[in-house]
Amino acid sequence: MWFAEDAGMFLTRWYSALFVVVEGWKRLRCEDATIKDLLKSKNARRLRKVRNCICHYQPDYLDDHLLSFIETPESAAWAQALTDAFGEYFLNRDNADEGELGETLP
Repeated sequence: MWFAEDAGMFLTRWYSALFVVVEGWKRLRCEDATIKDLLKSKNARRLRKVRNCICHYQPDYLDDHLLSFIETPESAAWAQALTDAFGEYFLNRDNADEGELGETLP
């Protein structure tokens, strides 16, 4: 399977790091309509399971939770859209605040 090789390992690391951003987003109670819609997807729950598989010991790297996300046809496009939406949000916020994100994001 291609994702058990180097490129796939980098991809799954990106996915797991993306979920860490989702966790922070929720904890900080940030608001953005595009991100809110993307996080309604079943892919958000699957992404959490990917993070768990990658960041916590698993006896089998190719765990069913990991495969569930990767084998979902739209998962890569969804992850890219979510990454882009976070990028837009933070770049726009950075420009509006003249580079001062601070602790009060929402």
